[in-house]
Amino acid sequence: MVGSQHHPSQRGLREIVHFYVTRLLDTGQLLHSPHDSKQHMKVLIVDDDTIRYVSTVMSQREILDLGVYLTEKVDKTGSSLSSDSMSVEGIPYPHMIAVYFVRPTKSNIAMIRRELREPRFGKYLLYFSNIVSDMRLQDIAEGDIHGAVVEVREAFGDFVALDPHHFYIPITQTYMALAPMNLDFGASSDMVDRITEGIASVMLSYRQRFMIRFQAASEVASRVASSLHQLTQQDQRELFDFGSRDGQYPILLLLDRKQDPVTPLLSQWTYQAMIHQVLGIRDNIVQLPPDALATPRHDGASTDEFVVSSAQDGFFKKNMYANFGDVGMAIKNLVDQVSSDHKAAKGFDSINDIAEFVEHLPETTQQQGMTAKHVSIMSALSREVEERSLMTVSGVEQDVSCQASSPVGHYEAVSLLLRNPSIAPSDKAKLVLLYALRYDEEAPQQTSSLFGAMEGICDGMLLDTMRYIRKTWSTQGKTLDLFSDKTLSSRFASLAKQHLKGVENVYTQHKPAFMSVLEKAAKGRLPTSEYPFVKETEAAKAQTKGSRLIIAFIIGGSTYEEAKSVWEMNSGSSEHSVPGVHVILGSTGVQSSDSFMQDLSEVRRLEMYKTSRR
Repeated sequence: MVGSQHHPSQRGLREIVHFYVTRLLDTGQLLHSPHDSKQHMKVLIVDDDTIRYVSTVMSQREILDLGVYLTEKVDKTGSSLSSDSMSVEGIPYPHMIAVYFVRPTKSNIAMIRRELREPRFGKYLLYFSNIVSDMRLQDIAEGDIHGAVVEVREAFGDFVALDPHHFYIPITQTYMALAPMNLDFGASSDMVDRITEGIASVMLSYRQRFMIRFQAASEVASRVASSLHQLTQQDQRELFDFGSRDGQYPILLLLDRKQDPVTPLLSQWTYQAMIHQVLGIRDNIVQLPPDALATPRHDGASTDEFVVSSAQDGFFKKNMYANFGDVGMAIKNLVDQVSSDHKAAKGFDSINDIAEFVEHLPETTQQQGMTAKHVSIMSALSREVEERSLMTVSGVEQDVSCQASSPVGHYEAVSLLLRNPSIAPSDKAKLVLLYALRYDEEAPQQTSSLFGAMEGICDGMLLDTMRYIRKTWSTQGKTLDLFSDKTLSSRFASLAKQHLKGVENVYTQHKPAFMSVLEKAAKGRLPTSEYPFVKETEAAKAQTKGSRLIIAFIIGGSTYEEAKSVWEMNSGSSEHSVPGVHVILGSTGVQSSDSFMQDLSEVRRLEMYKTSRR
């Protein structure tokens, strides 16, 4: 493993991956060179996954500061971390050190062997993001005929760390995580293997032995749990045998997105979640629409692509969980500050004033760039909110999802919005689906009426996806209290909420259903009948010793609303907080309403294709 000294296993996952990348690029000590690591000219070679692992935890400036002058993809496509970087395909650079950070896949090993047969660089450092089998190590050794490889190690960072408490494992076909396991056995098996590898990497990065629990109602969660048990307790038992810390065993809790389809369907009103819902975030990067306000760069050009990372943007870190209105006020204050600084810069009374201004010029320029970025993002959000009547839509969404049961009243509210021409068909579809998920059993006629109304509103593909969702969830067992109306206490809480004015923002009433599950897990009260351990003997350990660390992994995708709720739980500001317990949220990707609907549309099409071939 890379760098055992000062390993930050008690910190967030982003810090752990940052630690790994920094250590693997710190070549001074490894090469026993009197020169600082930065003086070693390096090329960083990555694959389609590890480029995402690196870019979400380190800025280009940090990578450059570590002596990386060039970046290259392992498959020699010429694509790179930066559009300004050069590809070195086919060109020999014997004075440079090649630092590989790739997944230990068969294809990557084959490309490394091909590279080593005719090496372009002076030395090679090979780091793999997960467990490397002895057979593949042997392949590398046999291919290194020139003795160019200086080191081969594992750096367990086989996941995308979006925030300290939030990560995901990229899978090739995201929709397979929402598909029945028997729909495509080969693709489902590949998905289970990839999830297993990614979670195993997280376990190894924390250097703790985890007890594994899973949602009993979920076949995919059961399959992943069994696969992880096979890997950690049989195939690689010694590697995962970390024992316990003060008698504490952390828990890995495997959950299924299909058990809560409500959360990803709701509109969002906190900054990070709203950006993803309305504009889309991919690995902490947001791309504004073509007709959005472009932001000037330092070189005079303009950009519509921005990094929104709590590690690289102080304003975003402070406001990522603030609601829409508060963010607007914060951006106004930011603009006022920059405007004030600009006016102050025009009046110099002395040489000392000029010198002080020049000294702080880089900081001022950075502040102006950050301000322009958030003004552009907020402008794009505001326009979408107005054009799509999102506040009107969201108000009804929250009523249907959070208020006391009222099938007639909610039917009338949804019907009214279906007749509103300013509301997009996709937003109308979400309203109808939320109504169906709550009232299909209680009010099937009203539900069918709403579906009938959608026939003249949306295209056939969207309508077919809606029908598929209705059919799927009407036959699926419901284990979570999605609408707070299953128990007497939850129904009373919903009624009380209706009569408490000003308690919370009307657009952010919803609380993700999985949070009550996490609270029970943190308190040691999660029923084993619904969330069994892979090994029954581990249940007794958990009850007697407790757990201070819980990794909740949602197969099928997490949401930024759930990430916010986990952050609140960890910070002690949530009703679900449990002192001394820290929760990490993981998934197979971050869902928005659009991506969730698209994944389910793909599942429906695959199901139709399989049915037609029988």
